[in-house]
Amino acid sequence: MYLFSHFQRMCVLLSFFTITSCYAITAIEQLENTISSDQHNQDIIQALAYNPQIRIENMHANICPTICIHGFGDSAHSFTHGITFPLNLKSAIHFDLPDAEIHTNFSFKILRKTSFGQISEVLPFLYILKLCHEAGFRAVNIYGMSRGAAVAVNALAILNNNSYQRQLRKIGIQNGERQAIISMLRNGTVCIDAPLAHVKYVLHNMVENFRNNLLKKFFNTNTAFNSSINQPANNPSFAKRILYRLANITGKITDFIGSKILQYCVLPIITSYKPWREETIHSAKKLNNLNIPILLHLEENDVNVTNKGDNVLHQRLYNHNPHHTYFHKSNDGGHLAYRQELPRILKAFQKRYTGAPSTKYTSVLANSRPSPANIC
Repeated sequence: MYLFSHFQRMCVLLSFFTITSCYAITAIEQLENTISSDQHNQDIIQALAYNPQIRIENMHANICPTICIHGFGDSAHSFTHGITFPLNLKSAIHFDLPDAEIHTNFSFKILRKTSFGQISEVLPFLYILKLCHEAGFRAVNIYGMSRGAAVAVNALAILNNNSYQRQLRKIGIQNGERQAIISMLRNGTVCIDAPLAHVKYVLHNMVENFRNNLLKKFFNTNTAFNSSINQPANNPSFAKRILYRLANITGKITDFIGSKILQYCVLPIITSYKPWREETIHSAKKLNNLNIPILLHLEENDVNVTNKGDNVLHQRLYNHNPHHTYFHKSNDGGHLAYRQELPRILKAFQKRYTGAPSTKYTSVLANSRPSPANIC
């Protein structure tokens, strides 16, 4: 009797995995057939005003697919060929954001398509989520880096708050489909790697670096002055020390004013960025009740998007998506450095939520989960 019951259980499990595999193959084939059809190419160009060149790489029938979102100055080619770092993702779905050509053919016309993670870049990603849902996928993973991470977080906030209804209807997403897409995402995972927390941090850092370089050239020194006026670097004259101190004090004011001019006057003219629209650090407060597994990976000494908003973003993600937010920080050499630990962490994270649970995967993620933080 025990053997018969055990045999029955094995048959049920075998049938389940067989049906699941057939289902996955059907979903994959459906997605491939859709994106390869001429009618689809016409529809997507009409909906998005460009062709995102969707492609599927290294697809496996029994592995949950991962949608990859590239950063500013990159393209889907970066992920496909492991330029940023060797993710070696299986079942990866790649696509180009509107400004993908900028890394090979810079022009102000292409720069005008950039919005640094705002709605014009969120729509192509949501369109691909819609295609995955229509193809029959029950779960998808998301990986976004830098600006791509901003796209991912802003997209989750838009789906969760019923905003931009007119724009979403234009790409075929009605209000009822939002919840279906959210349910699909709850069965997968989201990894945001070195995210662009807020454009203002990047601009302030650019202005500050520019000012510091000017001061070094003006005072003919490669090192900054020491904090004590009695121990200046390179032994400059007393007048130069006073002048340098004054320049540093007024410099903080000019940094603030200069970054605001860039954010509110220059960027809205040369790009599609709008200062009043969504930013990652604000969208993190709009993820209530989503319950989507999110892995936040931060890179120390990040001179590209800076680390200024890291702590606030971390706290907001955890407080507004509690019990499902994990955190990992590394120092691999900066924003664009090859990730040494992230591929292993990401594999464990995806396996935990989309594969068979294992103590091995739990131990890898043990140090990634943040402690409770104050509500921001």
